Amino acid sequence: MEASPPPSPATAEKEETSLEEEEQSLPANLEEEEPETSHVGKPASEKHQSKVAKTTAPAPETRQEPDQPLGPDLLELYEEMEQEGVMPHTLREGTITLLYKHMGERCDLKNWRPISLLNVDYKILAKTIVNRLKGAMGEIFHPDQTCGVLGRRVEDSLALIRDTIQYITDRNIRALLVCLDQEKAFDRVSLEFMERVLQGFGLGERFCNYVRIMYTDIFSSVMVNGWKTDHFPIRSGVRQGCPLSPSLFVLVIELLTEYIRKNPNIRGIPTPGDAKKEVKCTLYMDDVTLFCMDGKSVQSLLEACKDFGKASGAKINVDKSQAKLFGRWDLCNEPLPFPIEAGLVKILGIWFRGPGAAAKSWNERLAKGKQKLGFWSLRHLSIEGKALVLRNNTLPVLQYVTQAWPLLANVARAGNSMVFHFVWHSKMDRVKRTVMHKEHRKGGKVVPDIPTILRAFFVCGCVRITLTKENKDHSAYRVFCYFLLPVWRRLGWDKWENATMFNWDLPWYYKEIEKFVAEVGLNCVTPSLWKPRTIHRLIRSRDITERVSDLPPATATRV
Repeated sequence: MEASPPPSPATAEKEETSLEEEEQSLPANLEEEEPETSHVGKPASEKHQSKVAKTTAPAPETRQEPDQPLGPDLLELYEEMEQEGVMPHTLREGTITLLYKHMGERCDLKNWRPISLLNVDYKILAKTIVNRLKGAMGEIFHPDQTCGVLGRRVEDSLALIRDTIQYITDRNIRALLVCLDQEKAFDRVSLEFMERVLQGFGLGERFCNYVRIMYTDIFSSVMVNGWKTDHFPIRSGVRQGCPLSPSLFVLVIELLTEYIRKNPNIRGIPTPGDAKKEVKCTLYMDDVTLFCMDGKSVQSLLEACKDFGKASGAKINVDKSQAKLFGRWDLCNEPLPFPIEAGLVKILGIWFRGPGAAAKSWNERLAKGKQKLGFWSLRHLSIEGKALVLRNNTLPVLQYVTQAWPLLANVARAGNSMVFHFVWHSKMDRVKRTVMHKEHRKGGKVVPDIPTILRAFFVCGCVRITLTKENKDHSAYRVFCYFLLPVWRRLGWDKWENATMFNWDLPWYYKEIEKFVAEVGLNCVTPSLWKPRTIHRLIRSRDITERVSDLPPATATRV
């Protein structure tokens, strides 16, 4: 974590202009409210299970004692910090532990992620500041940024990448997809530049002052094989492990993406029906994915990244970045600095571009789910306990893929076999699977019907990004409607919009929507009710109570 070089005068002037333009489009400064005990109490209740460094601070559990409220004491501590302009020694200290990224050689430090274990009192303050910032995030961050804003999800980025690639392929557009890799993104942020960004966004003097205090004279040590090294000062970067770090980093990188969006030399993909709007970039935290039309756009992109790096300390790792070509490119006359991917490309953990992308994504997640269940199989669990493991441990692993691809038939069969092999610890089922999915009061064991749940997740995601989406001025909305509008029209969920360009030839993954809705018979359900939990309850409400011979229905229900 070395200090970043100071920005050059030309770069500083360019970044200052960007900050002024950005500030004009933002609301007034955040209201300078006096901190109250209630502001501190909520984050304190959320930190009772935090992993913290072994400092002299009380254990997190002591903050939960009802007869020993620490809110007033914490508030007094934070006010004293504000007056003195520095935190106590134990709050400034951090212990760094390394996590392997599961990529590359373990001997290379670049393949390890430094996680800072911080004091509980520090994390409560950081969480309090994040809660204060949440209300303004939606107006500060462009819809292209899907991290750190309420109502936005990584699904928005994945769906936009998937549909933009499909649109480029359908229209035979000459384009380039670039996935930028930032070298040690969190550790290279200049603290000076970050402070200027906060002020430029108009976040208020008191807010900026607290952030300044949290990064004044901080230091860390590294935990190696149970031993802590000597302390060393932190002069650049935001701490991974701090609740405030993601928001601070997103604020900094917002300047780069805003400059890319406003740069006319970087040509994006024209949206269907409106050539004035372009799809240029989408990002989740530091994962930046861009769409360019020509080689000049790539050169302008590199110049923008270099200027941003001079001011902020960021550095683009060209060798680890990826590029995917669409259409005809003359690489002799238009050389590209990025490695060219000939096959599939992996973005945000999902494979894209090609007929085997969905299958590869599902197979990877299915293998990970089997590995997790293998560990749980070593324990002697009841059927109810196994159902709980499937809901809370296995389902989220598979659910991530549904944000980009629908469930494939062969994956559904393999997933069902995996689930019931885990339940019975055998390949032979002892009770019908349809019965096992039912609620206890209907004679079942509440084993999750994972294929149905995953299919519902995909359909609900498609509804969310179009029919119930609030920001319909974003260029991504036109790309989504280009494919989905005919589907909603046939289902009777949306009125016909003549001004919106659409495509009758549906991609294979969107054909799953009508198929699933017809199978479950929920086409009469309004789009606003298409939430995964609601749909699952509606499907399960149709289950019939299993009866035992010679047992009255009332008794069967009680049993």
